Amino acid sequence: MYLKSTKATTFVGKYGMIIFVVLMLVINANSIFGPPFGADVKTMSISALVMYFIFAGVAFLLDGKRS
Repeated sequence: MYLKSTKATTFVGKYGMIIFVVLMLVINANSIFGPPFGADVKTMSISALVMYFIFAGVAFLLDGKRS
């Protein structure tokens, strides 16, 4: 729905969001089926927060490439 309701203004806007979604799906599958990241809860929670902010920042930048 997002890709149909917005129009890409650059090459990154056209293919970046699709690549970003595929990358998020791969990372999610790895977190579900792969080994746990970190040895304790504190390490896992900090890494989850950092990844959330990275993903939100990338999504914000990619959204700026679409109108």
